[in-house]
Amino acid sequence: MTEQRYVKRLEHLNAHLAAPVHSEPLSHALTMLFRGLPDGNDATVRRHAVAVQDALLDAAAPLLPAHGRDVPSLHQLLEMTLSGRWGVVPVFGWTTDPKIRATVTKIRAMMRLKPVDHTGARATRPILFEPLSDALITLLRTLADQDDPAVRRTALAVRAAFLRAETS
Repeated sequence: MTEQRYVKRLEHLNAHLAAPVHSEPLSHALTMLFRGLPDGNDATVRRHAVAVQDALLDAAAPLLPAHGRDVPSLHQLLEMTLSGRWGVVPVFGWTTDPKIRATVTKIRAMMRLKPVDHTGARATRPILFEPLSDALITLLRTLADQDDPAVRRTALAVRAAFLRAETS
């Protein structure tokens, strides 16, 4: 009986590995992108990267400033989203509450910083984002400007950034 329960539990877990739970659009899109990297073709990776872009824009849309009657184009909406201050908190099944709180604290500290030059005056240079947001920004800018192999290379770099963030 114990063996049967064990086998059923493994089958249940494998079903979730094959089709991840769609709990939130951005994390689901990132999961599908990362899963498509090893054996998917470049067009599939691009399709998943576009899904990440759409999920990020949908998540940021309520936070963007209203433009009255002027509806921003997709490019303008994307640039407003990418130039704003935001951060990504990777949450895995094994991520602890203290780790989440520490990551949020780091992101909030980064958001409070003001860019300054060497004279102490406000600089025109933007503040660097935290590594995960910076990686996603690079992916979305590559998606707009580059070919499919470049999108794949950038998506691999994004996945590596997420894995590095989890181990640190």
